[in-house]
Amino acid sequence: MARERLKGEEADLLTLLEPRDHVLVKETAGASGNLSELSDTGTKRFTHVAGPFDHYERTVHWERTDEGFRIDNSVRFKLAIPYWGW
Repeated sequence: MARERLKGEEADLLTLLEPRDHVLVKETAGASGNLSELSDTGTKRFTHVAGPFDHYERTVHWERTDEGFRIDNSVRFKLAIPYWGW
């Protein structure tokens, strides 16, 4: 698992709440409701549509603070490549 803990503004959070479409992974988001009005706390999960993974889940959890947002961005995955998959 990879974890990233950040402090940021609303724009930083909104960037993390977009599904990724990179060379390595293409994500899809679960049902999350309307993000145009961010709640003080929340969690959004993403799974993979394409990529070299047996399992992939990225979770973004946020809490509003006086300075902006405290953001926890974590990724759990298992590669589908046999040599690296043990």
